[in-house]
Amino acid sequence: MSGQLERQGLVDHAIEIKEESPAPDAAPIGDIFTSDIMPSEKPREKIFFLKRFFDGHPRLDVLIEIGTGCLRPGTNKAEFAIWETCEDIYIYRKASPEIKLLQSIGNVEYVDPTSPMSHVKRAFAKKTCGFVGARDSNGQLRVLKLAVSGTSFKPRRDEDNNDFIFHAKWATRVKHLAKRMKINLRTIYDGHHQKANLENTGNWRAGHVEKKLATHIVWTFLAKHRLVDKTRKVSLEDLRQLRQCLQQKGSKPQFELHLSRAPCGTFYKPGRCVPFVRKLAQLTGVHFTIHSWEENMILDGSVPSRCAPREVEKIGPQDRAESPGAYDSEDDDLEAFLDEAEAQTNIVFDGFEEPPPKISGRAAQQRFAESIRRFDNIKKPMPPTPVFEDPFWQAATTYGRTSASSRSHFWEDTTPLSSRRRQSAASEDKRDRRARKLEVRRRRSAVSASEATQHSAEMSALAGRLGGLLNSSRLLR
Repeated sequence: MSGQLERQGLVDHAIEIKEESPAPDAAPIGDIFTSDIMPSEKPREKIFFLKRFFDGHPRLDVLIEIGTGCLRPGTNKAEFAIWETCEDIYIYRKASPEIKLLQSIGNVEYVDPTSPMSHVKRAFAKKTCGFVGARDSNGQLRVLKLAVSGTSFKPRRDEDNNDFIFHAKWATRVKHLAKRMKINLRTIYDGHHQKANLENTGNWRAGHVEKKLATHIVWTFLAKHRLVDKTRKVSLEDLRQLRQCLQQKGSKPQFELHLSRAPCGTFYKPGRCVPFVRKLAQLTGVHFTIHSWEENMILDGSVPSRCAPREVEKIGPQDRAESPGAYDSEDDDLEAFLDEAEAQTNIVFDGFEEPPPKISGRAAQQRFAESIRRFDNIKKPMPPTPVFEDPFWQAATTYGRTSASSRSHFWEDTTPLSSRRRQSAASEDKRDRRARKLEVRRRRSAVSASEATQHSAEMSALAGRLGGLLNSSRLLR
């Protein structure tokens, strides 16, 4: 790849390549049965989706990051966000000089003969894109099938017929499997602003990318084991037989669904895609993981950016004439998912999250064996010591306790605060008046005592004088 870039004259003059890694090649669906599939819950690659118009037709490219670099000053491509350097090699950058080296691992071109070009551009901007892939024995991701939401876009090239899921039969099969699994796909968008009938009920949800890709993989396994044909519909017994066949062979197929938008059926986005894929995996034994790359959607300018979602009325005209207990898509989807969320494993991953640390099988076995051989020292608390106490009356007699008074020390006044304040103020005034009265009485008693003492002293002096006069009169006689 570096030689190709050098021949283009971009490595030495415009771009400094920091690192690069080989990208996987696309593989047909039939190759997944001849090579081993290594399960992986977290992708190691960074996936990008490029929407553009090529020769007047919408085109989707699935890109994978194979290296990074820096754009040198003065290059002629500095004003572009993405450009193709050579066949299937793209340079992508944002505002900074840092660039990403991307390689195309799959592309498809569409046509919509029933709509004008202006409508096709708006519809292509709203489409959710995705692909299903599997990993070989070396851990390389191999693209199997591409798809977009809806059924209006058809493949333009002959080679796209094998790599692109476009036929309306897949939406019909999705509705059939959902009915078997008792999953309601009805929405207010089924009738296209008209009253929905039995034929178009569930069409809007059945056209979602993750449902069609998962149904295609399961249908391929059923056809390989001769459990289904074109003239017979699939039953739950067929899905259980497929699970038994895979268990007998010891096969645990694992596939990855990569989307350009977050799937519906999570806590943040109600819907039926995640419950559909999870239940289908539980019945068949074919496991899926869903990875979203919503921030890695690239538009080259020919495709209009997606407008902000409009607020629509949840109850359509066809639902107003129904009974009051009509099906509410958003509420029922959220309740159905929350009821089963606690007992389900996580199959939805964001592409920008850090991958969990991997533990090899040998290390896990050694750790488990060591934990089995190791003696478990479990520290348990001592049993409580029983305490015997004498009865209350004996303890009171022994220690000389006196009987408690009837006065309660924990009495709480329930009168209002204002009344209690008035009562306390009145009691304080009463105590002040009482103190003043006692002080007056004390002073009066002190004055009376002093007067009595003085009177007694005066009477004693008078008595002494009278006694002296009496004695003197006696002497004169």
